[in-house]
Order: sequence, then structure tokens, then C-alpha cells
Amino acid sequence: MPLVTQIEIQRRGGACAKYPSSCVIRDLLARAGLLKPFRQLHVLDLTYGRGLFWKTMPQAVIFAFDIRRLDWVRRPKCFVRAAAWAWKHYINNIAECLGNIDLVVADPPWVVKGTSTRRHYGLDRAFGSVWHILNAAAEAARYFNSYLLLHLKDRYKPEGFAIVSQIYFLPMTRYLNLHKPNPYTWWGVLAPE
Repeated sequence: MPLVTQIEIQRRGGACAKYPSSCVIRDLLARAGLLKPFRQLHVLDLTYGRGLFWKTMPQAVIFAFDIRRLDWVRRPKCFVRAAAWAWKHYINNIAECLGNIDLVVADPPWVVKGTSTRRHYGLDRAFGSVWHILNAAAEAARYFNSYLLLHLKDRYKPEGFAIVSQIYFLPMTRYLNLHKPNPYTWWGVLAPE
């Protein structure tokens, strides 16, 4: 399984130096065959955050969900301020905004409390746990018969999905203390079986 470090990505320069996670995702989607010339990628992102994933991908047309609106680095085509599992209540809006969905995205807030701009998810009794978000994403991918992009601390494969492309990413910068037991993160593109 490929292992990529943040330093390797940032050495490319340009937007990859500033938005390495977006370049990792672009590489992952290209390996999965989802990025094709002159074709838009229709994305349902259930944990949008600031839109960092999509900064280097102008071909992505995004319908975004999040429980609050942050300062975006990339504006989605449509946005709903709601929890991830609320996508079911917006099926008509999603179809009107995007048409067919190619990719459903979930990047649940698995990070250590207080280290993320998405720490508002810490109230998981009110907004749902990581597992609620993952289940909502898998359910949406099944419903739309689309690919599923996950970003987690550990490898995860929901039942009924096959891993198409995956990568381990080491967020290594000279400012990061890497004395943690598992500093890697897992990114995967999955397809319904």
C-alpha cells in the first residue's frame, strides 16, 4: 500500500505546498479512475469543513453538508447546514444541484479534541459520532450507487464495499512532533460491491 509524506507532496510546489491534502485526494481519485479530462466530478461531501479537499480540483462540483459554516477556501455549488445523516432529507435538492453523484465523501472528526477547526463535532451526543457519519456516508454511496471517499486514522471498509484505491499519508512537517504511536492517516476510495 502506498505511503506518502506531506513533505513529498509539498515539494511539488504551487497549490500542493499550501493544500497537501487536496493533492493527496487528487492523486487518489486519479488512481481510482474518477478524474477524467473535460468531465466534471459530482461530489456529495457530508463533512465539508473549509473545503480544503477540493482546492486543487476545479472539475469537482460539490454539494456540501456540515453542521456549521466555516471560512471556506473553496466555495461549494450548494451548501446545507445540517448533520451528515440529514442528506436523506435533501435528496431532491441534491439532484437539482448536481444531478448524478459520482462520489460521496466523509472525513469524520477523529482527531484529538481541541486540535481541529471542527471541534464543534465533539458534542457527539447531539451531532453524532464518527460511526454515525461513516454509516450516513456509506448509506448515501449505496443510494446513489457512487464511489465513497473516506479519511480516517485507521483503515476502514464498510460492509458491501470494495477498496478501489488507498493510501497512507504521513503529515510530516518540521513543526510536527512525530513521537505519537500512529501518526499516519488512511485515505481510501471504495466502490459498492
